[in-house]
Amino acid sequence: MRSLSRALIFILIACFPLATFAQAASTSTLVGWYLDYGRNSATGQAVAALGPTAIMQFPIPILFGVGVGSFSPNFGDPRDGGTRTHLGEDIMAPLDTPIVSPTAGVVLRTEVGASEGNAVYEAAPGGYTYVYMHLDHFAEGVGTGTVVQPGALLGYVGNTGDAAGGATHLHFEVHDPNGTPIDPMPLLSQEFTPQQKISFLNIILGITADPTALSQLLVTNFRSYFVADQSVGITLPPLIVGALASVPVGTTPTVTTSALPAGDLALGSSGSAVVVLQQFLIAKATGSAATRLAGAGATGNFGSI
Repeated sequence: MRSLSRALIFILIACFPLATFAQAASTSTLVGWYLDYGRNSATGQAVAALGPTAIMQFPIPILFGVGVGSFSPNFGDPRDGGTRTHLGEDIMAPLDTPIVSPTAGVVLRTEVGASEGNAVYEAAPGGYTYVYMHLDHFAEGVGTGTVVQPGALLGYVGNTGDAAGGATHLHFEVHDPNGTPIDPMPLLSQEFTPQQKISFLNIILGITADPTALSQLLVTNFRSYFVADQSVGITLPPLIVGALASVPVGTTPTVTTSALPAGDLALGSSGSAVVVLQQFLIAKATGSAATRLAGAGATGNFGSI
C-alpha cells in the first residue's frame, strides 16, 4: 500500500464512505489509517468491528492504587517552559503497576521513542484512539492487531522516554476521530470493581513472565486493597495470598526526601530537580495545596500547585 501514489490513495479513499473510515480511524488522519492497515486487512476489520458508538465514560486504566478523585487534571498544562502544552493526563503510580485497557479495543502499534518511551496506541470504539506512554515494558504478546477487552493487560507503569529520571506514571491520551487530543479527565469517571480487578489479575498472573515477582510487588504496594478484598469474601489468586503471608507488613515503599534541590526553580521549570522539590513538599505534607500536590504526584513539571 505504501507504494501507491498520492493520487491513487485519494481515489481509493473517495471510493469508500467516509463514515466507514471515521468509525475505524486510529491515527491522526484517515489517509494514515488506510496506508497503515487497509480497509480489508485483519487489523482494519477488527478496528471497524469496534463500532461507531464512542464510549465517553470509562474506568481508570491503572489497575490498582488509583481512584476517581485521587489525581488532578493536567491536560493543557504548560510544558518545556511554556513552549508546548500537555496533551494527555499524567497519572502517578508505582513502578510496574499493571496498565489495562478501559474498553474494548485493538492495538494499532507499540513504539519505543525518545519522547514517548515505550508506548501503546490503541483503537477504541467510535473512531477514538487511546495512547499509553512511558511504560516500563509492554505486556507479553501485545502488538499490532491484538484485540483486547476491558481489563486486558497492555503494559506496566514506568518512566521511559523523556520521563526518565522522574516519577513513574502513565501518560494517557485520548484522540477523537479527527486525531485531535481531548482532555481525558472527564472520561476517567469510573473504577473497575474489586471483583473485576481480581478477575483481571488472575489472567495477568497467567501471562506475565514472573508472576511471583509481580504478586510480591503488588502486595508490597497495595496490601490494603487485597486485605479489604479478603474481608468481603473475594477469592484472591493463590500467589497473592502467598505474598500476603511472605511479604512483611509495613514494607510499602514511600518516596520521600529530606533535601531540597540545588539551584533556582520557577514556574515552567521541569526535570529531575523539580521531582526532588515535589517529593520534598509531598513528604512535608503542609500548606493549603499539600493534598492537591500529593494527588498530582511528583510529575517533574513545576506547575501552579
